[in-house]
Amino acid sequence: MKKLLSIFLAIFIAMTCCGCNILFPNNNDNDDEGKKPPVEPPEKVTLPNYDELESEELIINGWYTPAISKESFQTYKDCGFNYIFIQGEVNGYNTMSNATIQALELCEELGLKAIVTIDRPENAVIYAETFVQYDCFVGFNYDEPVVRTNTINNRLGFYELQPYVEALEAAYPQVEFMVNLNPSTSMVYNWGGANVPMTYAEHLDYFEEYLGGIYANKQATNWLSCDDYVLKNDTSLKTPNYLKKTWLFNIEILAERKRDTEYGFTTNFFIQSQAYNPGNLRIPTYNDLRMQIYSLMAFGYDSISYYCYGTPPYDTTLPVSCDALVDRAGNKTQIWYDSQKINAEVRKFEKVYGQFKDNWLGTAQILGTNNTSKDEMYQNGSFSLNHPVSVDNLSGVDTITSTEDIIVGYLKDNSGNSGFMVVNYNDTTYNKKSQVEMKFDVADKALVFIDGEKQDLTLTDNTLNLDLDLGEGVFVIPYNEK
Repeated sequence: MKKLLSIFLAIFIAMTCCGCNILFPNNNDNDDEGKKPPVEPPEKVTLPNYDELESEELIINGWYTPAISKESFQTYKDCGFNYIFIQGEVNGYNTMSNATIQALELCEELGLKAIVTIDRPENAVIYAETFVQYDCFVGFNYDEPVVRTNTINNRLGFYELQPYVEALEAAYPQVEFMVNLNPSTSMVYNWGGANVPMTYAEHLDYFEEYLGGIYANKQATNWLSCDDYVLKNDTSLKTPNYLKKTWLFNIEILAERKRDTEYGFTTNFFIQSQAYNPGNLRIPTYNDLRMQIYSLMAFGYDSISYYCYGTPPYDTTLPVSCDALVDRAGNKTQIWYDSQKINAEVRKFEKVYGQFKDNWLGTAQILGTNNTSKDEMYQNGSFSLNHPVSVDNLSGVDTITSTEDIIVGYLKDNSGNSGFMVVNYNDTTYNKKSQVEMKFDVADKALVFIDGEKQDLTLTDNTLNLDLDLGEGVFVIPYNEK
């Protein structure tokens, strides 16, 4: 008996020393199980004074030149544009014309930068010899080439353009050559001599192979530009207005090329600022314009071009009612005033945006909580991103919820501070305003730019609430002050 008692006592002592509580469990030992480790006290963040930092202006440009007069060019500048495309009927669709020279002289006088559309790239060096006499002249534009010359639009292809652009860069390294690309939906035309239509990624690969490297890390801007138009209208549908499904994809793939390659691209995209054919017979409103512009900024774009500023001549695809910012008589339309308003907004915080745009990390697309099967428009077909960023990968963000669909661009400044461009991405005719809640991991303050105006907000429980109007975009920089 004593032997059994000794054995039992030895076992008891061993179990106690090993921390085993089978006999006498301690209910407090597992209190911290499953909990996050204690959060370190947050560090105070001092944001830069963005307005005092050097930053280039956001480029805002307009397609189709207005009448060549000081009054019309001053009206153009007053709308908030700082670049202008010189082309169209006003110069006889001819690169080298008296009208082009007159336009350059006006740009020189008014402080506008000019990109001249070139119709004969083989003459680029000859044209440049004259145009470089004007400080306002930055380069040429060549619209919608494909890989090789083809019979669809009779444009020289990337392959044929290469020697002319190389010769231009060698002779005048300061002169730019902007090739404006077709959108992804144009790949169905089987351009480039392939047996089957190429993918858009392959199309961009060819662009890089033949043209992208010519200006890479050189003196002149290396442009990556495209036009595609998002505002759609089909009267045969129950809901005739909708957003083009591939628009966000097109914006994304160019932004990724800028981010992921070594070419040092400057990105430009054309927005729709007029009704222009049976599929796009919608007169853009202020809300439509800002939805497009803030969406581009959610992808870190450097330049925004309007299609169109001046109204092109009447033809079968441009009915009389399809006025742009100024009509064919040169009169301002409502679109001019709406454009001036949104251009002024983005100008107010362009220095801040300029510190973030070259470090775009990705864009999230977030379905609104109101979008259920009871809502006949709950499926946002225009959410077409190939590589959307998960909210879990947005640095410093815990959760984001929204009553309607939004996109959130994720950018950083040179000091590593996160910035988020939050955009109400819905067809504006659906009248879907959105309430957004952004909960951060650690942030008691946020710089918020609404209508371009800076607000320094104090957050409760690390949470920012936003009320987004139709097409509205808000830029958010969370930080910790304490």
